[in-house]
Amino acid sequence: MERWYAPSNERWTIEDDLTWCQLFLRDDEGFVTREELLDYYQDGYRQLCVLAQSTRQWRVLDLPPRATVACTYAWEQSNPWSAPTRQIGYRGSKGSTYTYAWELEQAEGITVTDGAAVCCTQLWEYAYLPDSATTDQYYNFALDRSHERATQVYWDNKILANKSVAELDAFDTAWWREQGEPLAWVRSPQRPRQMLIYQFQTDYHQGYELKRQDNASSVALDSVGLALGTLRELSGERTYVATSDDAQYPYGIIRSVDSSERDYVAQPTWRRPHGVIRDLRSSDDALMLWEVAIPDRAAFDESASPDLVPEQLQKYLRAYVLHCAFSRQGELYNEALAAWFDLVWQRGVALMRKLGWVTRRDRGYQREGVGITRRAVPRPRLPSTFPRYIGV
Repeated sequence: MERWYAPSNERWTIEDDLTWCQLFLRDDEGFVTREELLDYYQDGYRQLCVLAQSTRQWRVLDLPPRATVACTYAWEQSNPWSAPTRQIGYRGSKGSTYTYAWELEQAEGITVTDGAAVCCTQLWEYAYLPDSATTDQYYNFALDRSHERATQVYWDNKILANKSVAELDAFDTAWWREQGEPLAWVRSPQRPRQMLIYQFQTDYHQGYELKRQDNASSVALDSVGLALGTLRELSGERTYVATSDDAQYPYGIIRSVDSSERDYVAQPTWRRPHGVIRDLRSSDDALMLWEVAIPDRAAFDESASPDLVPEQLQKYLRAYVLHCAFSRQGELYNEALAAWFDLVWQRGVALMRKLGWVTRRDRGYQREGVGITRRAVPRPRLPSTFPRYIGV
């Protein structure tokens, strides 16, 4: 192995952590390969986030739900990009998948009871359903692979109740087809990283729309097409003022958006925002999730850094890699060292969980913090002419 110098002025990357582990093991891929160490690191990284439940962030979803890919079979969900994938259809007892509910009933040899339902591949098609038409597709939201679970869900900045499918089934109605204001959300009992909304809206809501300009004329601003390049201008019901080094002629691109009435958060929140603004979302007339985030397996690369974990806690990820390496059958097997690094790893999980409790305890959704007082609330003072007893 070539001589390696530990970075001192910047954060260690995953490649640096794996190189350190190889030097500690004194193994140049003779007993354990680099790919195996990377798998250990990836498993420890995800387990630390899942067990601690402290890596949380906001996610805004427009109504109706948007899914990049709609597929029929489960194997189609293993796409190489981290995009929301929604699976449609019904699975029969013999393993076959059917698009419509009546196809499943017909294949099973039972009476067809739902033959008039309309199949919607994408849920934004709900807005174009004919009057009194029904659909056999659940109103569910598909999330990307960085989503572990949702702790709270808001619609139009109002919190929604968390229900179960059994509670909604107690209504004795086709609750998945009832339209109205969203009242509750349900974790999908069939698909991971999906959630159902009761009730659903067919109106199309989108916080911001990205437009393009084909020609120099101002009429072209309303043209529909693919928007290319960077964001140059903001327009809407609110007022936006551009500021830069030159107050008279602002130049450059939009780096940040500030307001005294609204909060804007750059995503992802776990790393410093670099680059340009690609997409804008609003919590008005939309769903907002307070979710637990985990690293995406498909986007895992040695050149990246474990941003979901504080820099000081990366040593516990290295301890997990060494624990797995010493537990592996072969020349490196050492039960005592494996047990030791497992204790170090468990200490990192406990510390990460405590950090999560601190953030949940100190969080506040008000724009101004609430002052803490130890005085009792004073009783109301009545005028002297007020009777001492009622009726006197």
